[in-house]
Amino acid sequence: NEDAAVSTNNNKQSDAVVVFDQAHNIDSICMNILSVTIHSTCLDQATRSLGRLSSEISRRKQMTNNTNGNNNNGSSSSSSSIPSLQDEYESLVDTPIDHGVFFRKENNKKEFSLYTNQSEDWEPVPGNIRRAEHFIGFLRKIIEYYKVQLRWLTTSPNAKVNNKNMIGSKKNGNTNANTNENSNETHRKESPLSFLHRLTNSTGLEAKALRFTYARLLSLLRTFQITSYPLLDSKSFASLLAVADLTSLLANHVTDHNSKFTIVTELSHMDSSSPSYHDEQENADMNNQKGGMLVRKDKVPTLQFVCLDASLALSPILERFRTVVLTSTAMSPLEFYPKLLQFTPTLMHAFPLSFSQNCVYPTIIARGSDQIAMSTKTSDRTSLSVVRNYGSLLVELCSIIPDGVVVYFPSYSYMESLLQEWDAMGILRQLTKYKLVFLEEVYDLNQTTLTLDNYRLACDTGRGGIFFAVARGRVSECSQMLDYHYGRATIVFGLPILYSQSQIVQARVDYCQTYLEIPSAEYWNFDAMRQASKCLANTLRSPLTDYSIFVLADIRYNHKEKRSKLPGWMVAGDSQQQLEPMSTDHAVQQIRSVLRHMGQPILQPVVRSLLWTREDILLRNRKTTTTTDTTMSSASVVVAEPVKSEGP
Repeated sequence: NEDAAVSTNNNKQSDAVVVFDQAHNIDSICMNILSVTIHSTCLDQATRSLGRLSSEISRRKQMTNNTNGNNNNGSSSSSSSIPSLQDEYESLVDTPIDHGVFFRKENNKKEFSLYTNQSEDWEPVPGNIRRAEHFIGFLRKIIEYYKVQLRWLTTSPNAKVNNKNMIGSKKNGNTNANTNENSNETHRKESPLSFLHRLTNSTGLEAKALRFTYARLLSLLRTFQITSYPLLDSKSFASLLAVADLTSLLANHVTDHNSKFTIVTELSHMDSSSPSYHDEQENADMNNQKGGMLVRKDKVPTLQFVCLDASLALSPILERFRTVVLTSTAMSPLEFYPKLLQFTPTLMHAFPLSFSQNCVYPTIIARGSDQIAMSTKTSDRTSLSVVRNYGSLLVELCSIIPDGVVVYFPSYSYMESLLQEWDAMGILRQLTKYKLVFLEEVYDLNQTTLTLDNYRLACDTGRGGIFFAVARGRVSECSQMLDYHYGRATIVFGLPILYSQSQIVQARVDYCQTYLEIPSAEYWNFDAMRQASKCLANTLRSPLTDYSIFVLADIRYNHKEKRSKLPGWMVAGDSQQQLEPMSTDHAVQQIRSVLRHMGQPILQPVVRSLLWTREDILLRNRKTTTTTDTTMSSASVVVAEPVKSEGP
């Protein structure tokens, strides 16, 4: 009952079937895999980690000298089992290094690697980073250069101008034509090739050696057996590994895929994992000038290596395995995914769903009871009538819907501002008469997990709960936590549109428009609707034993280009009429009537008529085998989405 994509090819090495479940946002996952973000505090931690490694190298050398001295004196030592730096050096000279990427080696050649710029045969580690002490100095130069690149974000405007003049006057330097000439700039975007050119010129390091940074660091950490030493916790080296990962990705992909990556230097939230968590209000200008330093609340200088092409991470899997399946209940429209992932589907199909009863009721609420349009557009967010209408809608729905209600907001900042206004208007006090109120935490994952457990407990005990979450937050991806009576209704306030002012989002949209021929407006609508669809689909587990009310509360959902991007199973049949925009009072009356029928117990004869018998399965398998014999003769990709069906 989910959307799927399958790629098959008889020429592949492996006959295994790879299935990506919940693949509605697989393009974002693929791009994030090849993207790395480091901030100023990360570089400070990496510097401290280098100091610990340097001390460990000195200690190992001293132990080796003592061991050699004892051997010369004819005495034995208990330290012989500890890996030697000399052994590691000889291993790097004689054998290929493991880049930390999954591969299967045949005939001493790699068969699978994300570092596509390497030659078919394994290359030896450059001699200038084979010695551990030399590699430490190598890393120190890289970290110091990254610190310089981030320092200009926190300096005064005059210092920025002087720094630009100094960079432009360097011999064989690059003045970076992509950099804004405004002295008050708070971000910079440039190509990886330009960034790598300045890195090699400033540090004197070779690009070939930079390609081995991550692999060489992994080798050193394995030699030190990090988890074996109480003073050397592997987690404390996460920042240093991130720096090495960024450097290796930069050097490996810059030649062949320069246009598919970008470098963004800006002030951003250190704890946010996605720029989509924030919007225009949350990223409002909070700059203050204090003593020549540029201060921004909750933001730190950040260097981001950003992948713009999702196919780079997925194509090795499509080449490696015969069959690859992409599946999700929110993959719509289906024809969009082959464009984003750049593959050719052999089959795109919508699998039918058998609904034993009317278990889904989607509706669009465009206006309040006072007939004023409701929307989360920036121009309407501060309107007291819109705030009041959203609050009144929530109170009226909670008064008639049993158990749990999940409410999604477009961003954390808008959720907080609405809650403050509702508290002043007394709306929150009215909500607590019907259900307990729970709130998703912004950055504290442990607190969010505890809150979600308490919400489920409130629903289990019959008190009922209402959970406020963010459409692109952590709770929206908890597909198995808000089903059944924990999500009798799902309300999406506004369109969960990506933050349009994010440099990363802008770069990815521009890449889709330039290289994939996807118009920017079409991409914005597609991304917003798939996220809204995912939020709605989370609360419906089984059409036989579950039911849910889907509410899209924004007048913009009335546009055809947005409604057409909802999954077919959600809008098939009678749902087309239900998606006509309503006012709050009309929608509440309709939902009250529908809930009387949804809550009725399912008749067992109806259930048995919908389930397949053993004979049905055997007959289906025989038909499938006959069809597969003709389909598997060529490479194929299958994409499918569920739709409503009246029969089994």
